[in-house]
Amino acid sequence: MKKIKLILLLTCFFASFSQASHIVGGEVYYDTVGIDINGNMVYNVNFELFRECSAAAQFPGSSPTGAQFHFTVFNPNGTVFGTYTLPYTGSNELPLVYDDPCVEPPDNICIESALYTGTVALPVINGDYTLAYQVGWWSGDYVNFSNPDEIGMTIESTIPGTDKVGGVANNSVRFSEYPQIVFCLNQELSIPSVIEEEDGDSLVFKLCDPYEGAIVDLNPDPETPPPYNSIPWEAGFNAIFPFNVASPTNIDPLTGEFTTTPSMLGKFVARICIEEWRDGILINTHSRTFGYSIVVCDVEPVFEISVVGGGDIVEGCGGITFVIARNDTSGVLPLIVYTSGDAQMGYNYDNLPDTVYIPGGVSNDTIFVNTIFQPPLEGDLEGNVAILYLNPCTGNLDTASTSFTVLDYVPMEISIIDSVNLCGEYGESFILAPTTFTGGIGPYYFQWNNYIMTYPSNDSIVINASLLNDNYNPYSLTIVDQCGYEIESPLIGVYNQCPLLPPNIITPNEDGSNDFFIIKNNVQYDQVQLRVFNRWGILVYEDNSYKDDWNGLDSKGNPLTEGVYFYTVLPQSDKFDYREDKELQLIHGYVHIIR
Repeated sequence: MKKIKLILLLTCFFASFSQASHIVGGEVYYDTVGIDINGNMVYNVNFELFRECSAAAQFPGSSPTGAQFHFTVFNPNGTVFGTYTLPYTGSNELPLVYDDPCVEPPDNICIESALYTGTVALPVINGDYTLAYQVGWWSGDYVNFSNPDEIGMTIESTIPGTDKVGGVANNSVRFSEYPQIVFCLNQELSIPSVIEEEDGDSLVFKLCDPYEGAIVDLNPDPETPPPYNSIPWEAGFNAIFPFNVASPTNIDPLTGEFTTTPSMLGKFVARICIEEWRDGILINTHSRTFGYSIVVCDVEPVFEISVVGGGDIVEGCGGITFVIARNDTSGVLPLIVYTSGDAQMGYNYDNLPDTVYIPGGVSNDTIFVNTIFQPPLEGDLEGNVAILYLNPCTGNLDTASTSFTVLDYVPMEISIIDSVNLCGEYGESFILAPTTFTGGIGPYYFQWNNYIMTYPSNDSIVINASLLNDNYNPYSLTIVDQCGYEIESPLIGVYNQCPLLPPNIITPNEDGSNDFFIIKNNVQYDQVQLRVFNRWGILVYEDNSYKDDWNGLDSKGNPLTEGVYFYTVLPQSDKFDYREDKELQLIHGYVHIIR
């Protein structure tokens, strides 16, 4: 991995406690708690101070023998209402936040913060209170204002009175994220403003003058009253251009997005203000004063990308997985997807997105590519996927790629017998299986469809005729392959049809025995034709859909005389056992009528 090399052209020094505190910035914000028993409005106030970790002086209150943190509340006329001390609760090292992919945090820049929190009770008045804290001094290597090691810092905030907000309390706006410590020389950087605002006030963002602190005292008690003076800007610097007039700098008044392209190395103080407006009245201006470092950045790629996946895949049968990995997870990574090869995107495989975004903090992303079944057979097709990244630092395309082969999918084909005849009385059975089966991708799932019983997934089944219904039993086979494609066979007629056995004698005397010409197994056929002839060959009875109901009467309903008659039985069925050259065999014989 190529790393960014940062060259800090900053002079490092250590000053004594009496000369400098190495302050880096600060801010103050407050929330309204409510009214106490004396009718005073109670506020929770928060002062946050920033300083260099290498500062000789410690944070106020961090030493039992050192000075405690204190601030002053001023009346509307600038007189002191009161001074307050707040406890030190510890410090935190600020993370080096970078929105520029070209920047890698250096080891020798360290800023820490301390938050002081407490409450004050103030009478409700028709006028503004001012909260103020002053501390000295800045490091001597700040370049955008004069005599930094002789000038302190003032941070302040306004608590509006009833003349501005009526009886409604105010909660000041505040920043939700720490400031960015380091900017990259000659590279544009945009920083969104992340703030908290609970009252629904209108906000206006602007760059404004940092306030200088007390000239004589390191931390005066009480603080000097407002109004406060701006720091003495060096030539070519001001509140709007804190990094010099040759460094384009802007803050969006509505969103607070801060944009700059610094063109000068060094340390620079700037102050970002957020005006709170309510009903057209400016009620407070929250601000953060902070010292920024401008450094030289070696513009080389901060990450590498790689793609794994690909190989062979059958068209329409699943897909391919590509894993895009990067070794640096800072910031959102936009990647361009480029395809080539014989396999056509959108035809042989799904459309891929033109761009993939890997979110910040995420090391990899996965692309799923599903192939598409496109008959007829085309032969093997090659596909390529390249992931391109336009590196903003080098202006070059970083590329990672992989390839895959789309193999033809051969559709399934099946052949199977169309019918089979069995006789349950004889205990017959039959192994039913495809005659031929080709194509698809195994493993396969076999589903034999029949309403009588279920069968396990197997390429063949045993049919027991004794379990069948009379006559026609429809079967079919559905085969599903690994790809999810299926094929279904035509219906297979499995017939439970035992041979027809006509009687050779009937006694139609209505004694309940042998009164009718009953053909055994007649119900196993769709239709049976019965014809009866006398000894001279004359047709005396005919029924094309015989139901075992002939009792020796002729076609006109007259009883036939006793004697021997000739009959023919013709089954109307697909029962192939009785076919001869596709013609149904005729069953014939003699029946004796005895009365």
